[in-house]
Formats: sequence, C-alpha cells, structure tokens
Amino acid sequence: MSEIDELLRRDEAYAASFDQGHLPAAPSRRLAIVTCMDARIDVHRILGLREGRRTSSATPEGWSRRM
Repeated sequence: MSEIDELLRRDEAYAASFDQGHLPAAPSRRLAIVTCMDARIDVHRILGLREGRRTSSATPEGWSRRM
C-alpha cells in the first residue's frame, strides 16, 4: 500500500466516525496558533486544544508575518 493509499484509508475512517459536525467552522476560542513544521511536536495536544477550538498554521523555520 502506498503512502497516499494509507492516508486516504485513514481519511475515510476518520470521516466515517466524525461526530463533530455540530461545531461551527470558526474556532470557538478565537485563536490561531502559528508554529514551526516540526513533525515531532503535537501543538494541539500540548495546548489541550480540541476540534472546534482552534485553527493552526505550520510555517517553515517558524517564519510568519502579520498580514
């Protein structure tokens, strides 16, 4: 199984069990997290932020600027 096939299989399983459709699309905490792209760090878990409470963006080398 290719990496893409595995990701698609996991996506299908997630979609089949997804029960958070009642949450609004905008984050309830009115919070955005900007973090580096370090795959070892689970920022949402570290900060205790679950679905519907945040949006996040990973940037290479931690670079960001106000838009």
